[in-house]
Amino acid sequence: MRCSLKNRLAECRAAKGIKKSQLAYYLGMSRAYVTRLERGDIRPSAEAMLRIARYFGKPVEAVFQLVEEDGKR
Repeated sequence: MRCSLKNRLAECRAAKGIKKSQLAYYLGMSRAYVTRLERGDIRPSAEAMLRIARYFGKPVEAVFQLVEEDGKR
């Protein structure tokens, strides 16, 4: 069974009303890294997922979801 990691980073960022560059600054990451995360081009480390979720005040599962290839969670 293959799974992919999806995220709601763009939604969380929009709800907070911040730009990618602002999020990157607050998290100590580059804007390019945040962009690649939002597009799903890269998988964040466990530490990055925890830092991002903590910034938004959400559990990790509210920002990142492991999804089976057929679309099931």
